[in-house]
Amino acid sequence: SCVKMHEGSVNSAAITPRKLVETAMEKKASMAVLAHNHPSGDVSPSVQDVELTRAIAAALQLIKIKLADHYIFSDFGYCSFVEDGVGGQIQQNVNNFLKDGIKY
Repeated sequence: SCVKMHEGSVNSAAITPRKLVETAMEKKASMAVLAHNHPSGDVSPSVQDVELTRAIAAALQLIKIKLADHYIFSDFGYCSFVEDGVGGQIQQNVNNFLKDGIKY
């Protein structure tokens, strides 16, 4: 099922990995797909998009939920992290992070 997590402003939307993990667990999800829009029309992932995706992917992986993709939409097209190769880079970063262990 599709769950609307947050509605942002013109230039930002704040979603936390914790809220996403809580929702995924409530829905008994085995995987998740992230999607949001860029009203500017530029579907290129921002630094914040990549950092948040990395944090969410790591949080989900710890509880055995796969982040299948992250889409960014605009009136002019879309970006898929998986199709554009960003997803693989993020997954490698997450794997390295988890392999090295979580330090508190």
